[in-house]
Amino acid sequence: MATQDSITHIFRFKFTPQFQDKLVAFTKIHKFDDAPIFRDNWDEWLEENKMAVMQETRSLINLGYRGDVTTKMYKSVRYYYKDKSEKKSKPKKRRVYISLDRDILDSIDSHIDKHKTSKPAQAYLHFINSTAKELLDKTRIMIMSSGLDKNQTEQKLKKTYKNRFFIRTK
Repeated sequence: MATQDSITHIFRFKFTPQFQDKLVAFTKIHKFDDAPIFRDNWDEWLEENKMAVMQETRSLINLGYRGDVTTKMYKSVRYYYKDKSEKKSKPKKRRVYISLDRDILDSIDSHIDKHKTSKPAQAYLHFINSTAKELLDKTRIMIMSSGLDKNQTEQKLKKTYKNRFFIRTK
């Protein structure tokens, strides 16, 4: 006898792969039909595939599905499979993240703690002008050796400073 803890609940009821293939095949044929024509073809398809539809209905109900199975099928065909692209999209190439040394991050944090009351842009300008030039130059060289140009390097420093500013002043 199963206890309440051993029962698994299904939150997404999926069609069997064989039946799903039939739905996809129907969709490919009627992808560009207008809504009334699509509906007529759907009703015709249901009649032609009555046995497969009944078998799929029984299996979903046995799994615990409580809704109307033919409505679920229609919505899947009309709104999901129809609009699903057959083209496989290539994942976008992500840029390499450039992390900064702990020394510069600690320097930024201590500077922010002293200048919390000023605006981030003003605090950044003060940081650039007052921080040890050697540390900043070393950091710039390290960032540029990662492949960024001078403008991108300055943007990286500025963005890092402002992000840390907002995190520390929350």
